[in-house]
Amino acid sequence: MAAGGAGGAALEPPASLLRGRPVLRVETLPAGRGRITKAVLVEGAGEVPRAGVTIEAQYTGAFPNGTVFDSSKKRPGNFAFPLGAGRVIAAWDAAFATMRKGEVCIITAPPETAYGKAGAGGVIPPDATLFFEAELVNYR
Repeated sequence: MAAGGAGGAALEPPASLLRGRPVLRVETLPAGRGRITKAVLVEGAGEVPRAGVTIEAQYTGAFPNGTVFDSSKKRPGNFAFPLGAGRVIAAWDAAFATMRKGEVCIITAPPETAYGKAGAGGVIPPDATLFFEAELVNYR
């Protein structure tokens, strides 16, 4: 279902993020120097956010093997960032720009839309494809 990292192999979202929920639809979107896949699990409502608004989100990030590397759900409050300002990985700016409040999806982020050859913080290895269960809680 999703574009992979090196070699372009297709990768499925980890079962730990799907948790038995059906995928309602799949979108492929441009993001930075690549493309991402967004698998919608729960439809949202209302308008999509515009660039410059502050996104309030909940997320869990996992590697293809299902190992979770980060989750906002372990911390109080929502994770907030300005949409389209480049403060988050390109995959997030692209995906959240198409989401509606309450939408839950799995974002598949190939390396060129995430942390690329550099990796991140000793946690994300170089050239890693990442998966995020993401919810648009609100925007303002």
